[in-house]
Amino acid sequence: MKRILVTVLAVAVLVGSGAGVASAYGGARRTTPATTCTTIANLPVEALSQAEKNALVETLQEEYLARDIYTAVIAKLGSIRPFTSIVKSEEQHVAALTALFTKYQLTVPADTQAARTSTLMAGVATVEDALKLGVTVEKEDIALYDGLIKTVDNQDILQVFGNLKAASANKHLPAFENVLAGGTGIGQGTGRGGRGVGQGSRGNGAGQGMRGIGTGSCIAG
Repeated sequence: MKRILVTVLAVAVLVGSGAGVASAYGGARRTTPATTCTTIANLPVEALSQAEKNALVETLQEEYLARDIYTAVIAKLGSIRPFTSIVKSEEQHVAALTALFTKYQLTVPADTQAARTSTLMAGVATVEDALKLGVTVEKEDIALYDGLIKTVDNQDILQVFGNLKAASANKHLPAFENVLAGGTGIGQGTGRGGRGVGQGSRGNGAGQGMRGIGTGSCIAG
């Protein structure tokens, strides 16, 4: 199979007949909203190697960890930004990867990150501690995707991995770093829905808001 780089796509969420949400991120390393989206359902089902199966499990557990840590930060320290915005995005990341498991008829692994979350949260006593932990988690995410992207060649997996990495590198990590650096700007985010109006969520740092959750078929997180 030939590696294909998909460059102009947006994250997609497919809403079933009341049965739940299957999400997919379209395109690779995009920093501006797209007006169209390609869902993973529209990309071919390709042979799945063991390395790709392992990569799916590893990335899902990593996204579970990020979601669980940010949820724990909010529970411990209150509804502070940018955690309140980023935790919603992490839910989308989990859904994007879960959609790949569903597409390839794989069992979705349970979240096994409770112990690691507890260990990492033991060192969080202040907002600054939490922000530093957020930086560590996002850098870990980026490094993971950098490595695993080299082990896969299915179009849909590359599409999702590329955009999850971009979300960490271009949105989440800068948001944490900006607040740590003393950024006080609050920017208004703009979510794009393929068939609806996006709700932007305000983010801390350098006057740049994070893109919000769209109510249509394409969302950015």
